[in-house]
Amino acid sequence: MVVVVTCRHVTNKSVTNYPTSNRLITTMDFSNFNAAEQAHMTKIIEKKQMQDFLKLYSGLVERCFNSCVNDFTSKSLGTKEDTCIQNCVEKFMKHSERVGARFAEQNADAQQAITKP
Repeated sequence: MVVVVTCRHVTNKSVTNYPTSNRLITTMDFSNFNAAEQAHMTKIIEKKQMQDFLKLYSGLVERCFNSCVNDFTSKSLGTKEDTCIQNCVEKFMKHSERVGARFAEQNADAQQAITKP
């Protein structure tokens, strides 16, 4: 099972999609379970992955909001605030992609070490 998430940042000027490389891959072997048990375990894992994503997304929103939004005299974001939020999100997404890539590399190395005689 692979979960791919795309975050979308919308401003009044543009729409930017940030594909994440955080792919949550389940390597558990469910072959000993019957179909109902496999479906149940899959639902549990999917629910946990969604909870983790929402926690991560909420943390990103809170972090960027607290760092960038300072003026509450207007309903809309100022130019500096908008730029700050875009930079904050881009930095976070690049970091997430890098961490995901490193995790995948280490996971592949670990799998190779296990399969080598």
